[in-house]
Amino acid sequence: MINIFSKSRIIGSILTFLLLWNFLSAVEIDLIEEKPDRLRLQIKTDQKLFFEGLQEYPEEPIRLNFQNRFGEFFTENLYIPVYTRMIALPSAKKPEIRITNLSTQPVEIPGRFPSDLLDKLIDLEKVSFTKPGFSRHIPATNMKITPLQYNKQKGQLQIITSMTVEISFQKNRNLTINKNVSRKITATGFLNKKYVDQYYQEPQSKFSKTTDYPDGKWIRIAIQQSGIYKIGYESIRKQIGIDGTIPSQRLALFSNSNFGRRMSTSL
Repeated sequence: MINIFSKSRIIGSILTFLLLWNFLSAVEIDLIEEKPDRLRLQIKTDQKLFFEGLQEYPEEPIRLNFQNRFGEFFTENLYIPVYTRMIALPSAKKPEIRITNLSTQPVEIPGRFPSDLLDKLIDLEKVSFTKPGFSRHIPATNMKITPLQYNKQKGQLQIITSMTVEISFQKNRNLTINKNVSRKITATGFLNKKYVDQYYQEPQSKFSKTTDYPDGKWIRIAIQQSGIYKIGYESIRKQIGIDGTIPSQRLALFSNSNFGRRMSTSL
């Protein structure tokens, strides 16, 4: 059985299950500068990396994770840890980024780890952004942090322990930020909250999304009241049309009350 605790703030929201691993949430982000046109962040990762599934590979994928939290699906045979936060923007344009003060820590690679999977970790984007969309009439994007890199020249798998990230926003030529806006915007969910009121604008399309949803089997569930809900395993299996067993780690939960982002779950 899966227990879902629904608080009053998600009344009327639609909860969605997806066959996907649980994502990493063990990265520290300090917002050290916030201006209308730029942000400066200090990002730190100080966690032990766990290797799981080496003995079962290739029948089962290999999982790299921190604190026994499973990472995001990366390739057919490899899961890696990631972290995402939503960034408010002055316009629906992808921001520019500059990374400085990068520090890494080498990790001992188990002898059984396939070399072809290590090659897939070369030149991963340390910080990237999804295509901007709108969240409650605020232009926004999801920032994705990938704290693992493979340095083939040194033959090292490295954890990014610290880096400074400078984010510069792009403005539409015809857009003037309204500094006298009287509208009070709820900034819940955004990493940067100070200037959210000024960024408000009507979206170009009401169907714009700030989250890139991976492929998978989906179940949409309407929640009418707050409370505790139980969803039977057989019911899920029949809905998605799978005959075999479903590993609980492959279930994920999304909610409209969380700006369409993935919710924290315990499965």
